[in-house]
Amino acid sequence: MVDDPEPTRPNLTSTIWRFWAAALAAVVMVAGCGPKSSTGPTRIPRGSSVQTIEIDGQPRTFRVYRPTRLSAPAPLVFVVHGWGFTAEQIEHDYGWNELAERHKFVVVHPEGVGLSWNAAGSCCGPAADDGVDDVAFVTEMVARLTRVLPIDRERVHVAGMSNGGVLAYALACRTSLFAAIGVVAGTQVGRCAEPRPTSVIHVHGLDDTIVRFDGGPAVVPGAQSIPRVMAGWRRISRCENPQSSRRGPVVTAKAVCADDREVTLVTIDREGHTWPGRAGSTAPWDATDELWRFFSRQRSTAPTEP
Repeated sequence: MVDDPEPTRPNLTSTIWRFWAAALAAVVMVAGCGPKSSTGPTRIPRGSSVQTIEIDGQPRTFRVYRPTRLSAPAPLVFVVHGWGFTAEQIEHDYGWNELAERHKFVVVHPEGVGLSWNAAGSCCGPAADDGVDDVAFVTEMVARLTRVLPIDRERVHVAGMSNGGVLAYALACRTSLFAAIGVVAGTQVGRCAEPRPTSVIHVHGLDDTIVRFDGGPAVVPGAQSIPRVMAGWRRISRCENPQSSRRGPVVTAKAVCADDREVTLVTIDREGHTWPGRAGSTAPWDATDELWRFFSRQRSTAPTEP
């Protein structure tokens, strides 16, 4: 899966071919012979920095933005790029650092292996092909960052675009780390065996042909339809029936759930495989602002992992 390009980039077909060329040229890092320990970052400077930790002998990098003044305890938001893009690109394109500075939270843009994430075994790209443990990567980032920054463990969230959104669902299914997840142009793939109730906001363009809203033939093997995914999370989180409202091409269906959780679906007419309100989008709705607004209302009510 790939994000729609900026106006100055090639069209979607060219972007896909650009990804395959980059992937073939990349040297994919592989895990060592056994787990290795690494102390990871001991200090996170103000502003944007690149940090590295080691997972099973493999160095993994992520970009952290720490606001100038950080009020304790602060929320922590992970923003996960789509297939074929990089952490640096979406840090520049999606505007989360500016929000973090304004609202005093920490934002992390992790880097996938081979421009991709292993979200469900069959998805996606080199990371899935090589069996990279991206759930362990994110789990370890949470653990390391909460040791060196004043993070509120009840306000840890993840937002993902496309392949990154598939990983967000996998994290919600397989961990208890997150109070809320936000998925843009992604879907759920594979089994979600023992999920705990989680607040979810899902944003989808109805003209998306990469990850289709109805779950039809698409780039992602095993992709579920978005209505099915949302119905599943409404059951998990014990929600009331959703109430819908329309503002131009944007339809919001919000379900109020037990323990002050929410499960919300936002659909956008005539929108493709994009991050709405940013590069490549024509939607009069900004996904970055709206996902943060959603996250800012959510707090975990279940024990989190150490």
